[in-house]
Amino acid sequence: MNEEQRVNIISKIIFEALFVIFSVIYLRNLNNLNKDLRQQNLTSPFKVVEYKQGIAIKYFVGAVIVLAIALILIWRFYVATSKQDGDLKFVSLFLVSLVINLLISYFTVKFIYIPIFQSVLTVGFFGFGALVAMGSN
Repeated sequence: MNEEQRVNIISKIIFEALFVIFSVIYLRNLNNLNKDLRQQNLTSPFKVVEYKQGIAIKYFVGAVIVLAIALILIWRFYVATSKQDGDLKFVSLFLVSLVINLLISYFTVKFIYIPIFQSVLTVGFFGFGALVAMGSN
């Protein structure tokens, strides 16, 4: 392994570690928001989206960003591993990265799905419908 490959691996590991730290903090805060939303007993998707000045929208956007970064990391490690002709170090790093990113993706989808995703989707459809209705007049 040459120096360039070593720096490449180290940079991937550092970025992955920072992403894991950010994701764990994000997921913990998202879980706390979900608990808070359940305690508030908000029955309307509009109330969920409006709660605390639209914090649900911010967490929804955060979920999209986390999922996109996880997919990018998986892809980058896969490409780097495929160029190393089965080097055990790269394969091991790819597998660890794959498992970590799949777990982060799973929990992000699980925590954002109810009630935030459903509320954002409902409000988005109503908003889209209102725009279409206004545009057709």
